[in-house]
Amino acid sequence: MPLTDAKVRNAKTEDKDYKLADMGGLYLLVKKNGAKLWRLKYRLAGKEKLYAIGQYPQVSLSAARQARDEAKLLITEGRSPVAVRQAERLENIEQGLSTFEAVAREFYGRVRLQGKETTASQSIRLLELYGFPKFGNLPLASIKPIIILNIMKQLEARGVANTASRFRHVCGQVFRYGVATLRCDVDPTASIKRAIVAPPVKHHQPVEDPQALWRKIQTYRGTGTTRIALQLLMLLAVRTNELRRMEKSELDLEKKLWTIPAAKMKKRRTHVVPLPDRAITLIQTAIDWSGDGSYVFPNQRSPGEAMSEATLRKVMIALEAPTSPHGLRATFSTHLHGQGYPSHLIEMQLAHAEENKMKATYNHAQYLDERRRLMERWADFVTQQSQ
Repeated sequence: MPLTDAKVRNAKTEDKDYKLADMGGLYLLVKKNGAKLWRLKYRLAGKEKLYAIGQYPQVSLSAARQARDEAKLLITEGRSPVAVRQAERLENIEQGLSTFEAVAREFYGRVRLQGKETTASQSIRLLELYGFPKFGNLPLASIKPIIILNIMKQLEARGVANTASRFRHVCGQVFRYGVATLRCDVDPTASIKRAIVAPPVKHHQPVEDPQALWRKIQTYRGTGTTRIALQLLMLLAVRTNELRRMEKSELDLEKKLWTIPAAKMKKRRTHVVPLPDRAITLIQTAIDWSGDGSYVFPNQRSPGEAMSEATLRKVMIALEAPTSPHGLRATFSTHLHGQGYPSHLIEMQLAHAEENKMKATYNHAQYLDERRRLMERWADFVTQQSQ
């Protein structure tokens, strides 16, 4: 009986390897370590052969059947699908297209095109630090689990188990893309998924005393625009990436509004931020200092680019702040909920997703005046001005 998606998905590991047959010589090899491998048994020149198609779920049942059919066409021509694939890989290697670094940069280039610039940049930086120097020039298909596991163990020994776990995840994304583009058969990180147990991630903690943190930020004697950026993070409760990429064209200071384009938002939906008076003053100062570029907070080394995320994080650490830049959003939510302000206004200001898009548009227009008042009161609270 042919396999089904459900049967493949639900196949459990046993004490020893076993096979689940499909059709036409195709079968799923379920390994005792949890791996599920597609294999095709065929005969060529009177001899039984085996063709490794790939690993489930990177290669789905339908994709495995398609690969089987393509391999059988080669077999009817008297050609070995294994030899054909090896020839294709050698050609790719000669062109430098199948090394780990080449495939990684290709994959994260695609991630960037999806608007996930921060994810792509952070992932490539992680690979530049720990992956590329060790195996970046190796063909993707030649990299074994032990190579990656050794790096993970080194990171764990340094006390950064979370980084080790993240490194495995990033490498796995590259290998899975390699499987999908026929640069390798399996993802070697799948078998070492539980080799290192990272400690629980601590979520960004809200600040108990926002006024004390505000005063601490005011004492910062570094770059003035960095101080203003942190102050605005406290006042506006936007995400770090949204604030540091603020552009002058998005601001209407007369109407006290900042319209963030959908492309810059996590949920890909335009977000309008009411600006309290204190924020207007800070933004105007930052614009006066920013020069002729489009960004309100330009990068000091590369004025055509936005301020880096690391800049704000480093200043928070230097100030010994009790949270991260992103934790300022949690501070906003915790204190306003605690003071009895309506939850829907707080969530709207945080740009949390509204599943019904029509309802979201209606609510956006309906509650703008109420959000203006909420933001003014929050600014008064944080800066200890009279209510």
